[in-house]
Amino acid sequence: MMANSGGSPFDRDTGRAEVRNPGLALHRVNEVLEEHSKRIAHSVHDQAGQLLAAVFIRLEEATRELPATYGSCFQEIKQMLELIELQLRDISNDLRPAVLDDLGLMPALQDLIERVSKRSGLAVNLTNPLRERLPAGVETTIYRFVQESLTNAAKHAKASRVDILLRHDQHEVQCSVRDDGAGFDLTEVLSRRGSRGLGLVGIRERVDSVDGCVSIHSLPGMGTQLSVTIPLGG
Repeated sequence: MMANSGGSPFDRDTGRAEVRNPGLALHRVNEVLEEHSKRIAHSVHDQAGQLLAAVFIRLEEATRELPATYGSCFQEIKQMLELIELQLRDISNDLRPAVLDDLGLMPALQDLIERVSKRSGLAVNLTNPLRERLPAGVETTIYRFVQESLTNAAKHAKASRVDILLRHDQHEVQCSVRDDGAGFDLTEVLSRRGSRGLGLVGIRERVDSVDGCVSIHSLPGMGTQLSVTIPLGG
């Protein structure tokens, strides 16, 4: 077996690679994923939106050109296209909301809360909204944390109410999301390979990438509280 040489991070005896700065590596991976999501979201919003707009125009022309007996059929087609347009807009916003880049975290969270409440009937209360912009990576991390937490509350916990609390000073920002849902056994869920277990692991990895920490408190029948603390120094 050839010895390891030149300070290589690859261990030939074990076949494992040493990651010298896992937090930095995770941060870079998340940046790349967000950039890909942004490009796809813009394509869905702009290109698909332009195509749908052209279809609407042609449909209006066809309505005028063909006999009035086709009117009800055209109306049904228009309603289906409008539904597709709404769904594409939701997909684009879920991938990467433009408002997060343009206006910041708080408008993006307000938009997210409105969309989730409309889709799921979840009552969401946001307390202590931030009054200034945070570093872009921190805003993205908190947004994705809240997004995943609301998804868990609506789809898995079957919650009826969620409370989001934000705290912020010159040193750190804290965000907690508490629901009144079914709760769960934390050890069992984190060991599961299903979507919810992976969602919680994804939250931890994303927060780790900005040197933050996550706490999860849950018991069956007692709801769930997810909290993150992210430092703002440096």
